[in-house]
Amino acid sequence: MAPPRIVVADSSLIIRKVISDALKNEPAFELVGTAGDGELALISIAALQPDLVVLGDTMPLVGGPETLAVLTKEFPEIRVVMFRTPTPNKPIDSAGLATTIEAIQKDLIPRIKSLLGITSPIQLSL
Repeated sequence: MAPPRIVVADSSLIIRKVISDALKNEPAFELVGTAGDGELALISIAALQPDLVVLGDTMPLVGGPETLAVLTKEFPEIRVVMFRTPTPNKPIDSAGLATTIEAIQKDLIPRIKSLLGITSPIQLSL
């Protein structure tokens, strides 16, 4: 069975890169596309037909909530994880980036796995 296909959409290049890198490090996923605004996200989603979209809430042209509304109407089978951008329109500093990376690894990746029904193997130490 092929791994679930994922598109990442957020206005921040840094956030897209962090999320994309985290997904690329997970063999259970296939990152098939990224988009920097809602309009491009919708075009990419229509063309790529992902199983899941990771969607930022603040994007130009078509915002996150508007993109989500179109997604749920036109692509009801696609699952969506929407996240709030911590500081919209403000450059992210190194401390903020570290916090974002930690949140992605501890919260976003497990949430995606849960939505897609992917279970991690249990590791026991003897």
